[in-house]
Amino acid sequence: MRPRTVLAMIMLASLASIPMIERDARADFDFTLSMGMNARWMRAIPALRASELTTSARDLPSGDIPMRGGLWLLGGYVDLLALVPRLASANRPVTA
Repeated sequence: MRPRTVLAMIMLASLASIPMIERDARADFDFTLSMGMNARWMRAIPALRASELTTSARDLPSGDIPMRGGLWLLGGYVDLLALVPRLASANRPVTA
């Protein structure tokens, strides 16, 4: 990785953590729903290469399996987060 990229990642991580430095603990209900979809097209797929393999059942020779054409990849995700406070300990002070 390039030194500039590493430095940029460190600076971004430090800036993202600033709001978390001095915050009071909260015990309320929180709900988050995230959904997304990704698509990708690979123009060419590399050939599959296999080395020689010997098992008790058969012998497989080494060789290449050529792959022709492209490949479409499509994927999606759903992420659900629910934060429910523990009501039994809501009135007790937090100790270190």
